[in-house]
Amino acid sequence: MRINFYANVYLVKYALPLIKRTNGRIVVISSLSGKFGLPSRSAYCASKFALTGFFESLRTEEDLPILMVYPTSLETPMRSHSLIKSEKEGGEKREDPKKCAELIIKGMDEGREDIFMPWKAKLGVLLQPIFPRFMRWKVKQAAKL
Repeated sequence: MRINFYANVYLVKYALPLIKRTNGRIVVISSLSGKFGLPSRSAYCASKFALTGFFESLRTEEDLPILMVYPTSLETPMRSHSLIKSEKEGGEKREDPKKCAELIIKGMDEGREDIFMPWKAKLGVLLQPIFPRFMRWKVKQAAKL
């Protein structure tokens, strides 16, 4: 929570006057875990759900251009430095960070509010409220449990 949530909250709290004064934009790197509860990652998901809720509220309260980015797993060395390694993570498909950065720049230029990586994740978010049991099953399948 300190890193994934509070660090973002405090950063925006102190930057908000400058952002408003200069008509700046905010880009938030969340995670698809901020839209779906994943097995064995409850604390991480909670921090990303909190991040999503905070910035969606801020977007409404302040009428600010906020781009929320929801990637799945990115191909970075972050997990290789983890203290707790999972045997299940080896076969996971990860997204290219350069492609993610290009989508963010394009999304900012287009004034988008949300980017989902991969794009089919947006379909899952749309189906979640209509077919919650099916989506929980799909999430479990994707997590390879």
